[in-house]
Order: sequence, then C-alpha cells, then structure tokens
Amino acid sequence: PIEQRLMEADVDDPFQDEYSAASESALGHFSRALPPLDSDAHAWFAFLKAYGESSDPPLVLRQLGLLEVDLMNLNALWARQLPALEPAQRSQALGAPAALPNIHVETMGYPPVGDPIGPLRQLQVAPPEEPEAAAVVPVFAPLPSGEDED
Repeated sequence: PIEQRLMEADVDDPFQDEYSAASESALGHFSRALPPLDSDAHAWFAFLKAYGESSDPPLVLRQLGLLEVDLMNLNALWARQLPALEPAQRSQALGAPAALPNIHVETMGYPPVGDPIGPLRQLQVAPPEEPEAAAVVPVFAPLPSGEDED
C-alpha cells in the first residue's frame, strides 16, 4: 500500500517528490473559486483563526459550504502567494481578528470524463469461459459382480 511505502521512504527518496506532485495535481482537479478566501489574505487569516478557535471545526466548514479539499487547496494557494506579498501586507493579514467571512461558494463540478482521476466507465466484465471438459479418469473401477463369470 502507498501509505506503507510513504512511511518507509527516506527523506531524499524520489518517491516523496513523485507523491507530492501527484497529490498536488489531483487536488487541482477539485479546486474552485472561494472569494474572498482565495483572494484576500486578511480574510484567509481571519478564517483560519476562527476555524482554529472553533469547538466544532467540521460544523464551521458545513455552515460555510466548504469541504476539506477546499482547505487543502487554499493552504496550497496561500503557501505560493504569501511570499509574494509585501511584508506590511503579510503583517496586516496576520493581525486579522478571528472572523468567518461571507464566502461565495461555487458548485464543485466533478472532473470531466477524460480526466484520469475522474469517474471510470463501468467495466464490461465478460462471463468466464467454460473450461473444456477434460477426460476424467475414474479413480475406482466397478467391482466385478460375479454374474458374468462362468
């Protein structure tokens, strides 16, 4: 299993990079616009604080119409975008008070059929072929009854 392979892999094992790249690619198939969380660092950090302080984080996600995959995609997005922000903008965003923003969630469409991680066509399973009957060699021969003997 892949989990076992990941646990046994060394830090410099190329498998780690392959797995990360494949995971990031897969997540990209399930991304959607989530304004303002995907465009406003202040809103993102305010959300993170409110989410982290919540006694029931899954309920917070449900109330906002968010999925766990949304959080993974937003984390990846901000990991790429934060370094590009001016230091003053980062400081201001980090200082945002905990708040749940009004999120405009788009409906998530399932990946198109041509997508390798999308739904697979139902496999047409051919019925198993009947094996040819092999000549059966009797294990026991009939015992003589004595009637045919003279």
